[in-house]
Amino acid sequence: MLEAWNLTFCIQVMTSGQKVTFEYHGNNYIFTVTQAAVEGREDSKDAERGMISSDTYIVFEASNSSGIKVKF
Repeated sequence: MLEAWNLTFCIQVMTSGQKVTFEYHGNNYIFTVTQAAVEGREDSKDAERGMISSDTYIVFEASNSSGIKVKF
């Protein structure tokens, strides 16, 4: 899933709080951007948007009420 995600969203600019839909193998997912950091300013907490790169750190989580189990 991560490879497909990278192919779809690499070099896209995203904003903190943005909700994005993503289809993978016939299943629709919604992810929320929770944090943005700008290269060279990682210690700054005021970045509102940033560009997805191949080095972007991604965490897949499911809400407790969704019934979805995330396995790696």
